[in-house]
Amino acid sequence: MSSTPKDTEDDAMLLVSRRRIERIGEILASLSIGEFSEEHLAIDPVEDEFGVTEQMFNQFAQDHVEAVRELVTSSHERNKLIERLKEAVKAMSTPIIDVADGVLTLPIVGVVDAERAAEMTERLLRRVSATSARCVIIDITGVDDIDDAATYHLLRMVEAAELLERQVVAGVALAGGGEELLRARGVAE
Repeated sequence: MSSTPKDTEDDAMLLVSRRRIERIGEILASLSIGEFSEEHLAIDPVEDEFGVTEQMFNQFAQDHVEAVRELVTSSHERNKLIERLKEAVKAMSTPIIDVADGVLTLPIVGVVDAERAAEMTERLLRRVSATSARCVIIDITGVDDIDDAATYHLLRMVEAAELLERQVVAGVALAGGGEELLRARGVAE
């Protein structure tokens, strides 16, 4: 005994115009390329059985647009935070300290590359110009490694501070590369 399936409401055919189906495809295409304008995403649902599907696509498109906008906003906020944190790390990695009246010190610790040396030079010269410091102590005893480009920038830092008529004292650790810096400056033997 075989039974033949009877047409149920779930199995019934639904006649929908090709244009209405194409419109849903256009909306999905717009969403996939990030085109979120209302004119590209709106469907005017018709009051029929397929209208429910169109309403679902409308809601999906609105939810998707809202989620993407929230992600973009969150990403921008995160990028701003990252930039603020980078600036904080830069400021903390090379502090310029008032050690006495008219005396600044720049303790340098770790590896110094050309970018960090240029940044330190800029910050130090800005601070020297803004204060009445007569003496700048550049403490490089904590420098682990220094490349040629960084050495060049540090020498320019010393020369620039001297051009501002500030006395510059550099401290070195012989194992940390500072000896080469002073030798290049004509201070070490």
